[in-house]
Amino acid sequence: MLGTTSALGGLMGYRYYNSRKFMPAGLVFCLSVGMLAKIVFKHVGAQTPLATKG
Repeated sequence: MLGTTSALGGLMGYRYYNSRKFMPAGLVFCLSVGMLAKIVFKHVGAQTPLATKG
């Protein structure tokens, strides 16, 4: 899912940058960035801290 979100976000971001039209490329780019942030935060938050001795 991470690869698909990144590829779609990159492609639509490029199209939005060239056309400067929000619909549909800008919208899909914003949604992809939001989904990418959700995946990254979920992954970072899921890591358990290392147990320390003592």
